Amino acid sequence: MLKSNQTGVHMGYRFRKSINLGGGFKINLSKSGIGYSWGIPGMRYSKLANGRERHTYSIPGTGISYVEDVSSGKKQQRQTYESSSSVGIVEEKVSSTDFEENSDYDEFINRINKFRNMDTGIKITIILLSIISLFVLSNPIVIIIGISIFCIYLIYRNCKMLISVEYDFDVENEKFYELINNFFSTLASSSKLWIIESRYKNFDAKRNAGVDSCVERMQISIIQKIPYYLKTNVKCYCLSIKDKEFYFLPNKILVHDKNKTIGLNFQELSFEFNETTFVEQQEAPSDSEVIEYTYQYVNKKGGPDRRYKYNPQFPRCLYGTVDIKNDDGLNLSILVSSKSKAIQARQIYETLRSMNVNRTRKCINCSKEISTDANFCKYCGTKQ
Repeated sequence: MLKSNQTGVHMGYRFRKSINLGGGFKINLSKSGIGYSWGIPGMRYSKLANGRERHTYSIPGTGISYVEDVSSGKKQQRQTYESSSSVGIVEEKVSSTDFEENSDYDEFINRINKFRNMDTGIKITIILLSIISLFVLSNPIVIIIGISIFCIYLIYRNCKMLISVEYDFDVENEKFYELINNFFSTLASSSKLWIIESRYKNFDAKRNAGVDSCVERMQISIIQKIPYYLKTNVKCYCLSIKDKEFYFLPNKILVHDKNKTIGLNFQELSFEFNETTFVEQQEAPSDSEVIEYTYQYVNKKGGPDRRYKYNPQFPRCLYGTVDIKNDDGLNLSILVSSKSKAIQARQIYETLRSMNVNRTRKCINCSKEISTDANFCKYCGTKQ
């Protein structure tokens, strides 16, 4: 590589060659490796040499295009400060959004999944017919017509086809649901939220800010959002984690992924609250409580190791934690940047637990607790 006399400016050689194999398929050769792409006018899928995927959508002849880069399983952050010998094997798999489906046989959930399957089928049909028409007619205007039909369907669906759910509360149930919304709005008001996925043993604490373990975490969000397939008279909060969304409705928690929706009851979840210290590699969130500052390389007494010329300081923050679990394998460990918000959420949850709102009843056959709105027992299958 050549370096110019001007500081910070680098020059180098590049190599790139594209081989067209016909049928819209190309192989791309470069210094970083081999990639390939395939597509038709208006749409192209590319696999880059670095393993990333790229989707390109365009309207031929107009110069209008949209490019979407898709990373392959990219993780948000691994804390902290890894060196070649500092981090070992996974000590603990902390969180899991995969759990055994053990929900009631619920007509409400069945309606939702039927709607989702129908909606997906219609959208796929429109896309396939647009692609086939493009091949047959060889006219780019077909893509514009297809996009127009797709948009018209979405408008019609949202106006006429959504599942309508109207809730009529008594005073006690209205207060209960208001507290649930306050609980999640309090967590959502924190500057940052993360899901802790895994914890790693730190074998070389002195080179990694003196910490005993590292965690793999991913930033998540809690927003006020209604599922796209529902039309309702209440507001609800949505907890988004990876490919799953948890919608907290008055009578049900809807767990939504790309394939289907299942239902949980709020009483099936257990919440645990705690606090933890966390060494941040970057700037501390605005609402976090910074206890002290430490160094990447520390000596036996915890001070800076003078053998290292570059030894940055990092803030040691006091965070809140919220663990959400159920008996079927759901396990979410959420890191809250504001300890005070986590404390407020705990106080709201304690009030929720103290309220005597009966949302379960006993099965007429096996006497196990099931949801009051269940038509069938999830344990024995008996119709109620």
